[in-house]
Amino acid sequence: MSRVVTQLLYSLGANPRVVELAANDEGFLDTPQELPFILVGGHALGGVDKLFAAHIAGNLIPQLKAAGALWL
Repeated sequence: MSRVVTQLLYSLGANPRVVELAANDEGFLDTPQELPFILVGGHALGGVDKLFAAHIAGNLIPQLKAAGALWL
């Protein structure tokens, strides 16, 4: 699903930074968050459902602009 997220952000003109989680010595990293977990300007947006909800509601582009992720 992270490919869908990055494609949406690229299509809007953002250049997302992707952080891949990997297995550590004790197994996979334990996270209570849904993956992929999206941060915009250091603020938690949530998972894919929250990203698309923000996009459909028209809130995503203003958030990206406020974070300096879009140069429009």
